[in-house]
Amino acid sequence: MKNLITLIFLLGLFIPALWSQSPNGINYQAIVRNTNGKAIVNRSVSLRFSILQDAAAGTVVYKETHIAATNQFGLVNLAIGRGTVVTGIFSSIDWGDHPYFLKTELDSTGGNNYMFMGTSQLLSVPYCLYSNNGVPTGQDQGDMLYWTGTKWTKVPAGENGQILTFADGIPTWGQLPDQLPEVSTTPVTNITVTTATSGGTIADDGGADVTSRGVCWNTSPNPTTTNNKSANGGGLGGFTSNLTGLTSNTSYYVRAYATSAAGTGYGNEVNFLTLTAFVCGQTLIYDGKGYPTVQIGTQCWFKENLNIGTRINAVLAQTNNTVIEKYCYNDLVSNCDVYGGLYQWDEMMDYTLSSNANPSGRQGICPVGWHLPSDAEWCVVTTFLDPTVNCSITTWSGTDAGGKLKETGISHWATPNSGATNASSFTAVPAGYRTGNGTFTAINNNNYMSSSTEVAATTAYYRNLYYNYASVSRGSNAKTSGYTVRCLKD
Repeated sequence: MKNLITLIFLLGLFIPALWSQSPNGINYQAIVRNTNGKAIVNRSVSLRFSILQDAAAGTVVYKETHIAATNQFGLVNLAIGRGTVVTGIFSSIDWGDHPYFLKTELDSTGGNNYMFMGTSQLLSVPYCLYSNNGVPTGQDQGDMLYWTGTKWTKVPAGENGQILTFADGIPTWGQLPDQLPEVSTTPVTNITVTTATSGGTIADDGGADVTSRGVCWNTSPNPTTTNNKSANGGGLGGFTSNLTGLTSNTSYYVRAYATSAAGTGYGNEVNFLTLTAFVCGQTLIYDGKGYPTVQIGTQCWFKENLNIGTRINAVLAQTNNTVIEKYCYNDLVSNCDVYGGLYQWDEMMDYTLSSNANPSGRQGICPVGWHLPSDAEWCVVTTFLDPTVNCSITTWSGTDAGGKLKETGISHWATPNSGATNASSFTAVPAGYRTGNGTFTAINNNNYMSSSTEVAATTAYYRNLYYNYASVSRGSNAKTSGYTVRCLKD
């Protein structure tokens, strides 16, 4: 209960009016709002009023309680003097002889756990209440008096729907204030190490135009526009926001916001955790499979051939159908589990254009944050391992780059697996390949590794390792062939 009441902000406006028949009552209107400025509508609330004489902490001369219901605008209407009497006699109050103060208490749940909302001096009361003490009667229903400090002054009755506000002790009729915009926060998606996506929806502007909107975020709860924020224009409806400059492996809190002349309204709070920055040497999970990684010079590589997609038979061509398709040697899934999938060039590239840049800039079928190696990038790794490799020719070159890339032993490679040291920890295995006419060949003998660089419209560069050589081959072959794929970190 305590938590709820602390969220209630009572905009209490003392609005007295004349009672034409009986003088024993003062009209009272109040707008009940929560801490976001949102009116609490259609709810029973309990109010307790005390009339205090001479001072805000003076003698209680009258006390009563009311059960009232807020309307669709959060308004409650009642008459002070006509509630359930706790103590005192309202009609016996001598309004002209002393200053009086109104103490207001509220239980927003309609119970008896009242919370003090404030005490204010009654600077104006109905003519009829003063008439018992010789004060002239009003001319129109709703006319009021207020005390200027030296005399009573008349305030003409307001119009329906108006509220009474006070500035420097002078009461003035005006319109209901605009409410804060009603905002909801979109769930956070596309979470990376340093970025994420959220947004929000402005369902109601509260009566004033929304001039700015976006999301705000911080590492502590309840972020505001004084923290990090996006700016996404104004107006009603939905919007999408990009959160940037985040720190890896950090918890953030996000709220959508909307600002109007009435102030800034906030949506529900959403919490999310950024991804942990990847360190080469860790295992990357991609499509449910773990891929160990290895740093070789300036490059971070998969230590295994990529194995992703749906297997199709070798006699079929892989097609641009939004499904990653792969070949498994001899059409056996067990071979994909050991040697990785075999992919035609266009399928590997995800049907994007050739690149020989370093880095290639072609993600292809690799995970986000990784890419396919270009011919230039294959040159980087092979010359790092063996400076005698010649990247300008299409044949075998160098002395031991192939041996440093190959898995040791003969559990997969055919005897003698010449020069295999796996000094790079690249751990290449002899997957063989799928020919352009739909057959398989060379398992245990060769590992053909694709590049993102085409030679011509129908051919592309590859690197090849052989069971009987320690060197490495740069060559080209038909794009319709099925080769293995290794991914490189961006």
